[in-house]
Amino acid sequence: MVIYFMCSAGGPMIDMDLKKAKIKKYVCKDCGKKFKVLSGKPKCPECKSADIDQQ
Repeated sequence: MVIYFMCSAGGPMIDMDLKKAKIKKYVCKDCGKKFKVLSGKPKCPECKSADIDQQ
């Protein structure tokens, strides 16, 4: 599967092969939501908490 990303500032589009991407799994300590993140400083998408654990 290939997903296309565009910079939020209007930069060029890039394609990324998700089979090669290092997707990290997390769980929120506050609400228990499980989610996946490609990069950056993750926050819970449900409650916006930064109190998370990497699985």
